[in-house]
Amino acid sequence: MYEVIGIQHRKYTNKQGRDVEGYNLFVAYDEKDVSGRACLREWVATDVMEDSGVSVGDMVDLNYNRYGRICSIKPVG
Repeated sequence: MYEVIGIQHRKYTNKQGRDVEGYNLFVAYDEKDVSGRACLREWVATDVMEDSGVSVGDMVDLNYNRYGRICSIKPVG
């Protein structure tokens, strides 16, 4: 379970000239042997993020597909 601590919309053109749009999702979580909380950043596709309806402060579970990409975000509680 993760706490959403930040959401950043990103839209840019990559080196191959392709338009890329999505979100950086910043989350915090409890980790053994860490003073305080650990955090990470994950890239989330626009459709997945918009379907989730999550906002900063929400507790969520992240679900990954077989390619290691986030395929859904489920609010918890």
